[in-house]
Parts: sequence; structure tokens; C-alpha cells
Amino acid sequence: MNALLSLPSSKAKLRIAIKERIRHLAGAYISLATFIDDDDLAFMERNPKSKKTKAIYLRVLKDIEKAKKELCRFKLLE
Repeated sequence: MNALLSLPSSKAKLRIAIKERIRHLAGAYISLATFIDDDDLAFMERNPKSKKTKAIYLRVLKDIEKAKKELCRFKLLE
């Protein structure tokens, strides 16, 4: 027997709720791509125009784009 059929809500409402939760998880996954180590963050605050600061920003942007592409591949983002 299908477990979804025994639940009190309609399958359509459950499907919508599940998709919404997956979108929230996808957003959390992308936000993890913006993680910067405390030491790197302190360095960036002290040296906003250094090459290392620029490299950190570029790495974070690359990580965000990579996460977005992965989620698009699984059709979690449009």
C-alpha cells in the first residue's frame, strides 16, 4: 500500500509542501557556498583591496555558481 494514500492531506498538497521544503534546502545549500573562514574574513576586513581578498571573493562567487548549476541540474532551481 502506498504510504501517501493513507495520509489525511491530498497528494497534490503534499507534493507542493515537499517541493517547497526542497527549495528551502536548496537555498541553504547555496548559502553554504558563501562560507568564509573566520581568519579569512578578518584578513579581508583588514585588507579590503588585497589580491588575496579578491581571490576569496572570486572563490565564493565560483562556489555559488557551482551550487546553482548543481541544483539546476536536479531541477531544484529554475
